[in-house]
Amino acid sequence: MTGLLDNPGDNHTVESVRMSRAAFAKRFAEAYGSGPMELLRDLRMKRAGYLLEKTDLPVKRVAELVGFASRSAFTRAFEANTGQSPRDFRALRQDA
Repeated sequence: MTGLLDNPGDNHTVESVRMSRAAFAKRFAEAYGSGPMELLRDLRMKRAGYLLEKTDLPVKRVAELVGFASRSAFTRAFEANTGQSPRDFRALRQDA
């Protein structure tokens, strides 16, 4: 499962962690207390927040780096997670 933590932007499947779906689901829930997609979303959003705060990369590039195919899908997900657009999030952090 370290592949999820080390590379949250990659395309992950049950096969990529080399165990059955049932075993994966059981071990994952025991270890993290939530489903894999929820954890992956949270990891992506944390990484995106870091990139927005610490770099000058365009929002579209940040979206790509954390696994989103489009800037608009990333923006919707980021706003749902943080309550702020990526641009507003960056501006508030860089002003501080």
